[in-house]
Amino acid sequence: MDCTYKTNRFNIPLLNIMGTTALGTSFFVGFIFMSSETNEDYLWGIKELKTLMRGEDICDPAVVVTDRELALMNALKEVFPWQQNLLCEWHVTKAILAYIKRERVFRIAINQTDEQAAEEEAKQDKFMAQVSGLIVSTTVNTYQTRLKGIQQDYKYYIELLQYLANTWLNL
Repeated sequence: MDCTYKTNRFNIPLLNIMGTTALGTSFFVGFIFMSSETNEDYLWGIKELKTLMRGEDICDPAVVVTDRELALMNALKEVFPWQQNLLCEWHVTKAILAYIKRERVFRIAINQTDEQAAEEEAKQDKFMAQVSGLIVSTTVNTYQTRLKGIQQDYKYYIELLQYLANTWLNL
């Protein structure tokens, strides 16, 4: 589930709901135009989805993938309390990369030389590779090992580690 906004002529959010089959193919489940992206709007939309699913004798979703839209996640938890919410890897890495660039986390100098810019980009790429590895961990042990590696390698980047922990790792 993902909401787009300001992409239609009315500039209102559109919640796009998709499903996947066991064969890995995707299909559209529904589209919901909402007045805004508030808890109440998401709750209304998810309740309407549940009503539609009940009418068609479709079972509740076991897993829903979102982009960390907290209002959507809260509505899902209320309407489908047993479902698992996963974060979309693409959205997570895109948001972390945007944070790194916005906050200039790996910036070496104000007036960078080409060599310094390349060094900054290499640090950024290494960090993002480690985060991607963390995200795709298949066991708790692997996840914990990779997380400890990030914490050790970037121990001097306290604000970055706090952002990562508070925004993406402690939902």
